[in-house]
Amino acid sequence: MKSLVNLKGYWKFTIGDDPEWASPDYNDSKWTKVFVPESWEQNGFQNYNGYAWYRKSFTIMAPKSAQYVYLNMGYIDDADQVYVNGKLVGASGQMGPVAQTAAAIPRMYPIPKDILNNGGSNLIAVRVFDDYNEGGITGGEINISFDSDQFKMNVDLSGYWDFETSIQVDPKQKKVITHRDGKIFVPGFGKPGDTICLTEERFIPKLSAILPI
Repeated sequence: MKSLVNLKGYWKFTIGDDPEWASPDYNDSKWTKVFVPESWEQNGFQNYNGYAWYRKSFTIMAPKSAQYVYLNMGYIDDADQVYVNGKLVGASGQMGPVAQTAAAIPRMYPIPKDILNNGGSNLIAVRVFDDYNEGGITGGEINISFDSDQFKMNVDLSGYWDFETSIQVDPKQKKVITHRDGKIFVPGFGKPGDTICLTEERFIPKLSAILPI
């Protein structure tokens, strides 16, 4: 993956919860600046558990031929919902009051290029719920990247695959802009311990068209 935008550094931050904070038009000028990736405890918010939000503006020039770029948000403790320009692009874990942590899963969410202002201002808003101990965006790579090798491939198998899981999808996560019933976007990450099945029959005729049989 080739990094297009480095998102490490200072983000706007506040504790609490308000759906208006996902909007790119919201005025966050009075929010605190915190360093990402570090837990919010490391940024001075000691002994806080509950909801909090991060926001950051960025500009990007995505390749013209790319349908998607990838938002890498590292590790988030415990659960998150991530918005780009007001659109929900990814979610992991389960928010309170019955929380389910996804702290050990690196976040990589596909962003459809058509929701980006290419060459203009864009905004990421991250809603986080922490149940106990440290919370927030705690580590890992924080950037927007692009698979620069995909145009060298004879067959690009990234995109939507048929998908089955041993557990039901959280209804709240079905609001993610890239969600498709019975599908999963590849590449991506799942929760350790889940039993899954991936099939992609559509690539077989493509392969047979270019490879000797």
